[in-house]
Amino acid sequence: MLAALRRSGPGCRLTPTELYRSVLVTSATMTERLDRLQRRDLIARRPAARDRRSVLVELTPAGRTVIDRAAAGLLAAEAALLEGLSPADRSALARLLGKLAAQLEQEPGGTASA
Repeated sequence: MLAALRRSGPGCRLTPTELYRSVLVTSATMTERLDRLQRRDLIARRPAARDRRSVLVELTPAGRTVIDRAAAGLLAAEAALLEGLSPADRSALARLLGKLAAQLEQEPGGTASA
């Protein structure tokens, strides 16, 4: 959830509906997770400017720090995994992953058919 908020662009905020659709969980699961993240001061819930009945979920500075550190660690781990591949192998892997991503984007619900 923190990563989805971080990817959302300037302000790092989404509505709960946008957030649960992006991370593919139920609304009940989303509420439980948001409650936990809010208790840890990683997210804040704010009234939406246009509709005060609506809420926006946004990263707090602490939440941004947590996700940025996690992303840096993930990137370092991925770089270590790729070190053993030749430039040609890396190119082939990038091409194949691109094909897979394109296929997943075309499938309804984001899942590839067998």
